[in-house]
Amino acid sequence: LTDADLTEADLRRANLTRANLTEANLTDADLTEANLTKANLTGANLTEANLTGANIISYHSGLWTAYIQPKHIRIGCQYHTVEQWSSFDDEKIAAMHPFALSYWRKNKAIILAIAESFKEEAA
Repeated sequence: LTDADLTEADLRRANLTRANLTEANLTDADLTEANLTKANLTGANLTEANLTGANIISYHSGLWTAYIQPKHIRIGCQYHTVEQWSSFDDEKIAAMHPFALSYWRKNKAIILAIAESFKEEAA
């Protein structure tokens, strides 16, 4: 599904496990209860997508929306594992965007806590 135009698509309860949604346009798509486990969302546009009950949480603050999955987080155009985000130093974050370090310092604890909540749900 790379580069797919899925604007306003009805993807309720869709099994998108391991789907390659790189650069897909999911604007206004209904992803209610969709399974996005290991889906590649690099560059995907999830603006106004309904993610209710999907195994992804969106958190908006400042310039960016963070899309948090059980094992991956996408913030802006950056898509990395939870472990990578946890281990990035200030220099790595600052190299991503001129405002990235300020954003990350304000939101890191919240974003990583949301990621941790997936582990708690699985237990």
